[in-house]
Amino acid sequence: MTSHLIDTLTALAARVDEGVAEAFASDAVTALTDAEVVDALRVAGQILRRVEGAVIETVGEAASRTDTGERAESLFRGFGCHNLSELLQKVTLVAPGPAARWVRAAKTVHSERAFTTGELLPAQFPAMRDALRDGVIGVDGLLAATGPLVEAARRVDRESFLTADTELAAVARGEGMDGSPPACADLLRVHATVWANVLD
Repeated sequence: MTSHLIDTLTALAARVDEGVAEAFASDAVTALTDAEVVDALRVAGQILRRVEGAVIETVGEAASRTDTGERAESLFRGFGCHNLSELLQKVTLVAPGPAARWVRAAKTVHSERAFTTGELLPAQFPAMRDALRDGVIGVDGLLAATGPLVEAARRVDRESFLTADTELAAVARGEGMDGSPPACADLLRVHATVWANVLD
């Protein structure tokens, strides 16, 4: 029996197929005004971020299942792969680079379960996880915002770290203290680097 999530994603893929087919129609894009071209890019970017969120969440679950030898061996062997990277490449048809970036991104926002109680634990970057879930950021934005802080996390208290996480998510949403619009990946990296230097 197919899970509801798989059914939902399959239906979404079908709708995206329709949109892409229309975009590639002979004059669909060329007939757009400048403003409509920008709107089409904006909406396509939103779709891309949403899909990347689903990919990262699923990669995080796959990664958690490969942390233990026996379960990892079962997962890999079942799909004829030697490791998680090979599995991602084979299933999603991407190159090693994107697969590695997905794994790095997933580590920052995936919620693990406590071994003893089964309780869902907070992600390393809970506010950025929410931003990913809401389609505010994709892989580029997530890695840009979390990369500079990952090393600093080992040397600062959790409360200060979570403050940085919350503020970076606000900047990504366009809700930062300076009132700027939603930040692109490069600007998020700049803000994250400043936070890392302050915390470290």
